[in-house]
Amino acid sequence: MEVIPVRSAAAKATTALQLERVQRRTMDAIIGVLVFLVLISLAWAVLTVAGDLIRSIGQPSFERFKVVTLEILTIFIFIEMFTLLLDYVRNQRLRLTNIVDATLAVVLRELWVQIYAGESTWELLLSLSGVVVALAVLRVVSVKYSVQETDLDSI
Repeated sequence: MEVIPVRSAAAKATTALQLERVQRRTMDAIIGVLVFLVLISLAWAVLTVAGDLIRSIGQPSFERFKVVTLEILTIFIFIEMFTLLLDYVRNQRLRLTNIVDATLAVVLRELWVQIYAGESTWELLLSLSGVVVALAVLRVVSVKYSVQETDLDSI
C-alpha cells in the first residue's frame, strides 16, 4: 500500500504566498515595460508634432492643420494611457474615471477623424456623439458615487 504524503495547511499557505509573490513581481515587470513603452511613444508623438508644426509654419494649409490636430489628439490618448498605468501602479486598481477619460479621448479623436474625412454619414457621427454623451454621464456618475480609499478597506 502506498502512503500519500499529506501537506499541512502551513505548507499550502506558504506555497500560495510564494505564488502570489511571483505573480505580483511578474505583473510589476509587465506594467513597468508598458509604462516605458507609453513614455517612448509619448515622446515620439511630441517630437513628431513639433516637427510638423515647424514644417507648417512656412506653408500653412488646412491639410497640415488637420494632421497636427489629429496628432495632438493622439498625444492626449497617450497621456491618458500613461495616467491609467500610473494609477494602477500606485493603487493596484483602476479607477473608472480614468478608464472613462481614456475612452473619451479615443472616441473624441475618432469623431474628429470622421469629421475631417468629410465622408462620414450622419448616423455614424450621431452614434459617436451618443457614445461621448454616455461616457460623459458615466464619468459624472462615477465621480459622484466614487468609492473612497477608506471604503476600500471594508470590501
